[in-house]
Parts: sequence; structure tokens; C-alpha cells
Amino acid sequence: TPGSRVIAATIIDEFDRTGRRTDYDYSGISMKAAKLIERELTIRVFRPWRDMIRMSHGKDRLSTIREQIEQGMPDRTEKNLIDWVDKRTKLELGAMRFCLKEIRELGSNTPMRKLLGDYLKTLPGGAWLISPEFESALQDISTKYRNGGVHEHLVSYDVCSEAVERVLLGPEPLLKRLVESSGESRG
Repeated sequence: TPGSRVIAATIIDEFDRTGRRTDYDYSGISMKAAKLIERELTIRVFRPWRDMIRMSHGKDRLSTIREQIEQGMPDRTEKNLIDWVDKRTKLELGAMRFCLKEIRELGSNTPMRKLLGDYLKTLPGGAWLISPEFESALQDISTKYRNGGVHEHLVSYDVCSEAVERVLLGPEPLLKRLVESSGESRG
């Protein structure tokens, strides 16, 4: 998306201008790489799915699904997904990773996972989006490239370089793969 192009250009520019330094915290750059993937996953996969579900199911059917989910001990993934569809909460990268992982591991055996799983099947790279490979990349992005800088840890040049290569500049950048997997261009 246009906004993501700005973020990507900023990441590359900051990384190039900063270069390799000792005693420098690269967390700002690596966190932007994490933000870029979270943003595009939201815009390209989760938001179009939400919009489709809201349009096709309407408020009444979604209320019925919510009631089913909230009976007894609600499943965390189901709760996250219905809250996202109802625009009650933001779906963050960790939750997106967990939802995609559960669809792969548990299948579509609950209402919201079924709706998301069915949607993913319509995407050109839906199988890759629930693959262990993509899950591993999202895990690294969440913990290694983002959370290290958010918490007390410094992000080294090597970790930041890995993030920039893996997300943007490497031979198979995650961003390119995500765009191809989600199908049509979204603005």
C-alpha cells in the first residue's frame, strides 16, 4: 500500500544512513520492519476478511455467533476474531499469528476459524499464510525484531540487518511473499 511504501523507504534509508555502529540501538529500524508486516497483514488479509464477513453475515448473524462463542468457556481465538469483526478490538501481530497457527493445527472446527479458514482458501497464497514457515517468520518478527526493542534489550546491527533482509531486501522478502499471497493490490 502507499503508506507501507513510505515505511519501507524509511527503513532502508535509516538503515543505510546509520550503517554499522558500536553502542547503537537499532530497535527503531527493526520495529518499523515488524510494523510493516503487521500493517500489510492487517490491510491485505484480516481487514478484507472482516469486511466480507460483516457484509455477508450482518449484525444479527454475527450476534448469534458471538452468543455461541461466549457460552461456557470462550475460546481465545474465537473471542479475538469476533471482537475484531465487531470492531471492538485491534488484532495485533501476535494474535494474527496465533489465529493462523490454530487454523493450520486445529482446522476450521469453530465458527470464526471456519470463516477465516474458508477465506484464506480463496487467496492465492492462503496455504502459505498458515504454513509453519510463515508462522516462524511472524514469531521472529514479534519477538526478535520488535519486542527486543520494546523492552529492555538493545537491538544489535546484526539483528536489525536480519530484519531488513528478511522483510524487505533478501532474495525472498516476506513483504513480497505476503503481497503475492494475498492476491489483488489493496490501497
